[in-house]
Amino acid sequence: MEMDNKTIAEIRYLNPPTDVHKVMMATYLVLGHDEEETRVWKNVQSLMWRTGNASIKRRVHNTSIDEVPYSVAKRAEEVLGDITTANVRLVSAGAATFYVWVNGIIEELKNRHNDSDSSEDEDMQKLSKPRVARRVSQTAFR
Repeated sequence: MEMDNKTIAEIRYLNPPTDVHKVMMATYLVLGHDEEETRVWKNVQSLMWRTGNASIKRRVHNTSIDEVPYSVAKRAEEVLGDITTANVRLVSAGAATFYVWVNGIIEELKNRHNDSDSSEDEDMQKLSKPRVARRVSQTAFR
């Protein structure tokens, strides 16, 4: 499903299923909102009604993964818990679209973090390897 106005309108439930609320909480976390701001569904709804540059569609489109802190991605992953694309799609195809997006951001940041960890590990291994001191003949410098 495409992220369009119909998709967004579908999610503006009065009382959404828990998984839909969690998906939108994780989405807004990644977009830079405080978790407390999204705990109450009415707050999420009001965020979703914003238009122009503040619209969720535009903000998702303009989000640079480089601007999302890894700690935020980890928290978003915790909020999503054991939710799967299939589970969300059963309740809301629109929420599934946001789930795929936010999960993609989370996975990419995890991969980058793991890659940087392995690079740091390699650097540490290089530093911790004993260096073989080479004796240079004193005659070479005479």
